Amino acid sequence: MGLRRDRSQADGKSKLLSPKKVRHILEHQMNRRQLLKLIFLAGAGLAALKSAPAQTIIENPATPLAKNAGRVLKLREVWRITDEGGAFYFKSPHNLQITEDGSIFIADREQLLRFDKDGKFLINFFKKGQGPGEISDAFTFLIDKNELYVKDYRQMRIFRMNSEGRYIDQLSLEIGSLNLFGVRSDSYVMMKPVWPSREEQTGKLLPLLDKIKIVSKDGKSEKDLYDFRTRWFMTPHASTQWDPDIAVMSDDGRYLYACHSTEYLIEVLDLGTGRIVKSFRRSYPRIKHIAGKREEEFRKTYGSSEKVYEWDVFDLFVNQNKLWVETSTKDSAKGVLFDVFDENGRFVDNFYVGAGRSLLKVQGDVIFVLEKAEDESLRIVKYKIVE
Repeated sequence: MGLRRDRSQADGKSKLLSPKKVRHILEHQMNRRQLLKLIFLAGAGLAALKSAPAQTIIENPATPLAKNAGRVLKLREVWRITDEGGAFYFKSPHNLQITEDGSIFIADREQLLRFDKDGKFLINFFKKGQGPGEISDAFTFLIDKNELYVKDYRQMRIFRMNSEGRYIDQLSLEIGSLNLFGVRSDSYVMMKPVWPSREEQTGKLLPLLDKIKIVSKDGKSEKDLYDFRTRWFMTPHASTQWDPDIAVMSDDGRYLYACHSTEYLIEVLDLGTGRIVKSFRRSYPRIKHIAGKREEEFRKTYGSSEKVYEWDVFDLFVNQNKLWVETSTKDSAKGVLFDVFDENGRFVDNFYVGAGRSLLKVQGDVIFVLEKAEDESLRIVKYKIVE
């Protein structure tokens, strides 16, 4: 799944989690005149290009290349995980990841569950506390080969352990509130949110700066790579997100696929050069936004604007050399519509995954989904795509 911003932002902010969208503003990009002036004065063209506008956006039509696009995937169940045995309890399972040795890890509230490759439960790695290998409260995690990197929000640290649960080491995040987006062989890909001052938060849409950083594994060096911007409606007492902030790293660790626009737009950030090397979208019919009770109460209390459309893009999933895009299009009988783009940004396929299914991970011709039974119990199912 796409690794979104850590949702446990400190600073007393309360936010709505329901889907929402409007237009993306790239305020950080320089116009051509400014760029040419900078190159002339500094004599360092390549460095200046980090702030340059992205290349021409690749425009795709509404219909993909595949002849059988728009179908519901034909799936064959491989296995399913339920919590009927009582060893663990599914509350809100998410962030399913797989180690190189085939172990499956799933995060849940006060649970970090390990299963074998056949879905058999092995152990809950969550240990509440503040010591080595313990988690104080909310957390997220990433996997690199056979190692887990666990981000403890409250303790502001990342600790590493192997797939057997053995603690290895940790990094204290003394450089600020950083959100973990990716793990590479020698570094972390992180994002630091920079909020406007409280004096500016007077009940209006404001840009939040998302600074992408490369941080060494030992924490001794960090490099500012690129700045994205998302809009939030901010007041002195509460705030709500207006634009999405979705990002996922490519399997080889070279690129970050990101969406920060309420309208359909994917940007590809080269993690080596710090440049946007590709941007693409497709013609997309916008979906009308229906406000929930919580959102209506917020708007009434704080005077925020009414949102007209859903975010076009809800999540991103890397599958080998292709990108799966979870869209805002839903069908009661077919489920959620996923678009597929190739490495060149071409719109090659789309399909539905079936009603009542939330995609957790895709790996080749296999998908892992979260489903809800008639009795409201949750289960995680592994399917093979057999179309």
